[in-house]
Amino acid sequence: NLLQAIDRARDGARLRLAAGKFSLPRALEIKKSITLVGAGREQTRITGDSEGYLIYASGGKLTLEGMTLEHTGRRPADVLVSSTTVEVKNVRIAGGLTDPAGDGGNGIVLLGGADATLEGCVSEQNAASGLFLSETARVFSTSSQFIHNGSCGIAFFGHSSGLIRKNICTSNSLHGIVVT
Repeated sequence: NLLQAIDRARDGARLRLAAGKFSLPRALEIKKSITLVGAGREQTRITGDSEGYLIYASGGKLTLEGMTLEHTGRRPADVLVSSTTVEVKNVRIAGGLTDPAGDGGNGIVLLGGADATLEGCVSEQNAASGLFLSETARVFSTSSQFIHNGSCGIAFFGHSSGLIRKNICTSNSLHGIVVT
C-alpha cells in the first residue's frame, strides 16, 4: 500500500516504485521530505479519484521522478498541489477536473511561497491549466510540455514568478502562457 509506505517512511526517505498502477483510496498529503522514483512515465502510474487534489505537498521537499500522476474520478480536483519545495522530473500529470463554478482542475498548483523545479514533464488534459502559480510561488521549468489543457498551459497570478526554458505550451483552449 503506497499510502502506508509513505506514512511509515522517515523524513528524507527515497522510495522506489515498481512498474504498475498504484490507486490511492484517498487524497495523499505529504508533510515531510520524501523522494518517490517510478520505473518510468509509461510504467508507473499513481491514480485516484479524491475530491480537491490527488497529492498535496505541505512540508519538507517532495521529489517525484519517472511516473504518471492522474486524477481519474468525476469529482473536482487538482492533480498535484504544493505549498512547499517540489522537484518533478519526467512525470506526466493529467486529469484535473473543475467544479461547477470553474474552480480547480489544474495539473500542477503552486501556492504561497512554493518553489518548484520541473524537468521533462508533461501536464496535459487538465480541465483548467497545466501549471497554475499564485501568491509568491516560483517555478523553474525546462524541457516540459503543457498541452491540451482546458484553459492555459501555464498561468502566473499574484506575485508568482518563474523561468520557463525550452518548454512547449500549445493546443490549450485559451492561452499558452498567461501572466496577470
